[in-house]
Amino acid sequence: MEKETMGTVISVTKQWWLKVNRKPVRLLPFFILTENNDLATEYEYRHEGVNDYITAPVNIPELIRRVLFFVE
Repeated sequence: MEKETMGTVISVTKQWWLKVNRKPVRLLPFFILTENNDLATEYEYRHEGVNDYITAPVNIPELIRRVLFFVE
Protein backbone atom coordinates (compact mmCIF):
# COMPACT_ATOMS: atom_id res chain seq x y z
CA MET A 1 0.00 0.00 0.00
CA GLU A 2 2.78 2.46 0.89
CA LYS A 3 4.58 1.73 -2.37
CA GLU A 4 1.42 2.45 -4.38
CA THR A 5 0.80 5.69 -2.49
CA MET A 6 4.38 6.82 -2.99
CA GLY A 7 4.17 5.93 -6.67
CA THR A 8 1.02 8.03 -6.99
CA VAL A 9 2.67 10.97 -5.23
CA ILE A 10 5.68 10.75 -7.52
CA SER A 11 3.46 10.51 -10.61
CA VAL A 12 1.36 13.53 -9.61
CA THR A 13 4.49 15.50 -8.75
CA LYS A 14 6.01 14.75 -12.16
CA GLN A 15 2.80 15.81 -13.95
CA TRP A 16 2.65 19.04 -11.94
CA TRP A 17 6.32 19.78 -12.60
CA LEU A 18 5.84 19.35 -16.35
CA LYS A 19 2.90 21.76 -16.32
CA VAL A 20 4.82 24.35 -14.30
CA ASN A 21 7.87 24.15 -16.55
CA ARG A 22 5.79 24.73 -19.69
CA LYS A 23 4.34 28.00 -18.45
CA PRO A 24 6.25 30.95 -17.03
CA VAL A 25 5.97 31.02 -13.25
CA ARG A 26 4.60 34.32 -12.01
CA LEU A 27 5.43 35.64 -8.60
CA LEU A 28 2.69 37.02 -6.40
CA PRO A 29 2.87 40.74 -5.66
CA PHE A 30 3.86 41.84 -2.16
CA PHE A 31 2.00 44.83 -0.68
CA ILE A 32 2.44 46.83 2.51
CA LEU A 33 -0.71 48.27 4.11
CA THR A 34 0.19 50.82 6.77
CA GLU A 35 -0.78 54.05 8.49
CA ASN A 36 2.74 55.43 8.09
CA ASN A 37 2.75 57.99 5.27
CA ASP A 38 6.50 58.71 5.55
CA LEU A 39 8.35 58.76 2.21
CA ALA A 40 11.57 57.45 3.79
CA THR A 41 9.72 54.40 5.10
CA GLU A 42 8.11 53.82 1.71
CA TYR A 43 11.54 54.03 0.08
CA GLU A 44 12.94 51.46 2.53
CA TYR A 45 10.12 49.01 1.80
CA ARG A 46 10.41 49.45 -1.96
CA HIS A 47 14.18 48.98 -1.75
CA GLU A 48 13.53 45.66 0.01
CA GLY A 49 11.35 44.47 -2.87
CA VAL A 50 7.80 45.49 -1.96
CA ASN A 51 5.67 45.93 -5.10
CA ASP A 52 3.34 48.57 -3.68
CA TYR A 53 2.97 50.65 -0.53
CA ILE A 54 -0.59 51.60 0.45
CA THR A 55 -1.41 53.94 3.32
CA ALA A 56 -4.52 54.34 5.45
CA PRO A 57 -7.27 55.28 4.97
CA VAL A 58 -7.53 52.70 2.21
CA ASN A 59 -9.49 53.68 -0.88
CA ILE A 60 -11.04 50.33 -1.86
CA PRO A 61 -11.41 51.03 -5.63
CA GLU A 62 -7.78 52.23 -5.72
CA LEU A 63 -6.64 49.13 -3.81
CA ILE A 64 -8.44 46.87 -6.30
CA ARG A 65 -6.89 48.77 -9.22
CA ARG A 66 -3.39 48.36 -7.77
CA VAL A 67 -3.84 44.65 -7.08
CA LEU A 68 -5.18 44.01 -10.58
CA PHE A 69 -2.23 45.92 -12.06
CA PHE A 70 0.19 43.37 -10.62
CA VAL A 71 -1.96 40.24 -11.04
CA GLU A 72 -3.08 40.64 -14.65
